Amino acid sequence: MLSSRKAQVGFLLSAVFLLLFLRQLDGLHVGEVLASADYRWLVAAVPVYFLAVWFRTLRWQALLSSMQSIPQAPLFRQVVMGYMANNLLPARTGELVRAYLAGRSFDLPRAPILSTIAIERISDGLTLLAFMALAALFSPLPEWISGVLLVMGAVFSGASVALALVIKWQRGGARVWLFVGRRLPAPIRGPLARVGAGLIDGVSVVRKPRVLGVAACHAILCWGWEAMVFYLTGLALGIEVPLVAYVLAMCTANLATALPSSQAGIGPFGFFCAETMILYGLSPAEAGAFALLVHAVLIILVVVTGLACLARDNLTFGGLVSDATGRVRSVEVS
Repeated sequence: MLSSRKAQVGFLLSAVFLLLFLRQLDGLHVGEVLASADYRWLVAAVPVYFLAVWFRTLRWQALLSSMQSIPQAPLFRQVVMGYMANNLLPARTGELVRAYLAGRSFDLPRAPILSTIAIERISDGLTLLAFMALAALFSPLPEWISGVLLVMGAVFSGASVALALVIKWQRGGARVWLFVGRRLPAPIRGPLARVGAGLIDGVSVVRKPRVLGVAACHAILCWGWEAMVFYLTGLALGIEVPLVAYVLAMCTANLATALPSSQAGIGPFGFFCAETMILYGLSPAEAGAFALLVHAVLIILVVVTGLACLARDNLTFGGLVSDATGRVRSVEVS
């Protein structure tokens, strides 16, 4: 029921932002901009994008290292398949997919894996906010971007504080969870107690300064390379704006996808990306074409590669999603 409501809210917000995005587009002029693009720059963006995904893989490998030493190649495929599912399904279902894949492949408990993914999301938010703060040193931020920085800064700072409290009082948190669990109906008491204990155990990876430092460095690198994808897309369209514009467009577009949304963040991503580029002198048609093209690059590359990884591992998309959503939601029941 909760996932269904989250999906419904996501579809609604996506529809609102998609309508706002489409309202400012002139379809004919956008088509002209896209038709005149030099798509050789997008070919150059392909290895750059996968380098960003590789650093995401290294970050996750570091976070999982407290449970087990994980080889990079299969983990890379699982990251790609998870991102593919995020682009094709609502409500961040891809996170359940890669948690299921890692648990199945390396015989790991699912709840701690989900904790490492939650840590990734906090790391992403803090890194993007740091990029925005750094960009502010080179270019004054418009009022609405400063507002995004403040609001999202409060959200991710709150999440970081909550994480720190769980780490500091890990045993106490487990006792509180068990205390609450004893007052729940018997059929769900045991499973929820075990899930809670697993999630609390999972965040303990950041007790290790080396792991935290490695994960932070990889977060900076993966988002730095993704900013290069935005830059190369701008070159493909012949756009002349300062590098800070691409960095801010990447940050605002990706932070917007932290909102509940439909598949691939369609709607919020395009709206905030285009609005940011308009601030740097682009016409609505140019900004809209840029947002459409960069989002298409990010979606198509990971979906095609994810489907290839599925075929390589003899998996079907429907079967994988069914197993992941069914088994991860019943973590440790047996």
